[in-house]
Amino acid sequence: MQNAFDDVVAVTGVLFAVFYILTALATVVYYRRRVASSAWDAFSLGALPAAAAGFLGWIVVKSLQAAPAAQIDQVSVLSPRCSQAPSPRQVDSPARSGACSDLAELIIRAEPAAATGRQRS
Repeated sequence: MQNAFDDVVAVTGVLFAVFYILTALATVVYYRRRVASSAWDAFSLGALPAAAAGFLGWIVVKSLQAAPAAQIDQVSVLSPRCSQAPSPRQVDSPARSGACSDLAELIIRAEPAAATGRQRS
């Protein structure tokens, strides 16, 4: 039960980070005309939110690379292609196929196994 709770808390953190990334990018888009008006506006309304979005994006990628498979499956549900219900063959199969598992595999492969000292199969 504790693992499920930990996964839920971790996924919630990732979801909030994605929400803040989208908010920062929306701020830059909303104030795009004002960004060009002065150096202070360019910094406070353009560079600062864009840098924050980039930093949070890096944190999200790093946390998903270190996440257990159950957490990656929970986060991958956010993808529009992953919102489809799995077929009975996919549910019963130990090796799932489809867009959700492709997304999870892409995240896992992005981390070099030698850098972390872990072996992935």
